[in-house]
Amino acid sequence: MKQINWSDHILNFLAVIIGVSLAFYVSNSAEKRKEKEEFDQIIRSLIEEIETDINVYENYQIDRNKQQSKIITEVLGLLNGGKSDSLYEKFKASMNFTNYAPRNVTFKSISSSGKLDLIESFELRKRISIYHEVWVAEAEFRGASQINFHNDHLMPWVMKNTDFADSDLESLNDTEVKNMLIVYKSLIDGKVRQYQKVVSEGKILKEELESLIQ
Repeated sequence: MKQINWSDHILNFLAVIIGVSLAFYVSNSAEKRKEKEEFDQIIRSLIEEIETDINVYENYQIDRNKQQSKIITEVLGLLNGGKSDSLYEKFKASMNFTNYAPRNVTFKSISSSGKLDLIESFELRKRISIYHEVWVAEAEFRGASQINFHNDHLMPWVMKNTDFADSDLESLNDTEVKNMLIVYKSLIDGKVRQYQKVVSEGKILKEELESLIQ
């Protein structure tokens, strides 16, 4: 009877187990590395988009809209005071609108694909969602409200009551247009406050996101 070499069998068995375990470890490590790279890319994209929003608001949008609100105040003062100095040009400037809709490309992508869950912290996922679905959405809504009021109320009145070829100021001394300018100014002021909120919340969120890839 041939004697079984148990040592060889055990060594072969162990070699198979080690080989399978090593292959699993390598595969698992590669998957985790790929997941980490994807995670880092998502975080960097979110940070980049938030940085863009902050820069546009701080370096242009907020100041530009504050300036327009100031011009409307000056127009109302001239109308109430019965003065005509620079009134026509200021009135035209008062009716402009300057809006910015933050980019939500990365957030929409990771939300629809379920990859938002790659971020383990529930509180951070919640903050990201609130930033885009509350603060940013409100900023977009306020910008759209200004445009709608401009197109539905201000411009129809201007087209009906003014002559672009003749800067007749008498038509501007009208209660209706004064009321519309007051409402228009309030829409701009509200939009500015919301832009400032987006900036403050964006800076907090950006700092938290940056801590994940440091």
